[in-house]
Amino acid sequence: MKLIPTFVFLGICQAQTPLAFVPVTPCRVMDTRATQPFKGAFGPPALGAYGTARQVPIPTSACGIPATAGAYSLNITAVPSGPLSFLVAWPAGQPYPQVSTLNSPAGDVVANAAIVQAGTAGAIQLIAGNATDVVIDINGYYIPAVAGPPGPAGATGAPGPAGPAGPAGSGSIGVLPTNTKETPAGAVNGTNPTFTLSVTPLSAFAVDVHLNGILETPSVDYTISGATITFLPVAIPQTGDILQAEYWHQ
Repeated sequence: MKLIPTFVFLGICQAQTPLAFVPVTPCRVMDTRATQPFKGAFGPPALGAYGTARQVPIPTSACGIPATAGAYSLNITAVPSGPLSFLVAWPAGQPYPQVSTLNSPAGDVVANAAIVQAGTAGAIQLIAGNATDVVIDINGYYIPAVAGPPGPAGATGAPGPAGPAGPAGSGSIGVLPTNTKETPAGAVNGTNPTFTLSVTPLSAFAVDVHLNGILETPSVDYTISGATITFLPVAIPQTGDILQAEYWHQ
């Protein structure tokens, strides 16, 4: 028998998310020929004509394919003992697709590349129209694509326009204090100690009291309460004295 390679890529894949291809060094997954050392799910016997679908759990093969693989890039070779009407590979656990992966009407050894989705437990399954040995090699698999790291930040943009002016404040401008110089109301007769300013000063410290042009001393010569000046007995203005007060007020 002669080997007839074909290069039609048959994909049976229904993935709903983008997949990224991961290449691997070509590795033999399965060989059902009795002369080869493969055992269990990956070795003999050959597929029978219209027999039960053969499960091939690729993640448990010797090729180190992860269980997270969503599909496989395979090269499937049929080595039939006579004419082969069809060989089909499709995901385990899914309905028969009604399409063939390869055909060999003349009974030649035929190889075909196929991308087959991973089925239940990551397995694929095979069925043949006639008895045939099958050899499966893998050269890569597909996994869900992962977004790469974010790119570098762009340059800082120009400053935006100034915002609108805020509302006017509700405060009011204070009134500056006024300085007044006057003669306090009250009789200068040697006995009256009490004199009254026309406006209440800002504080007792905002008042200067002069008697005959001499600055009097608070708490020694007089006291202030509100707008009232009260002289102490030792400092009561005498008849003919000149009394003046200078002070700050609102």
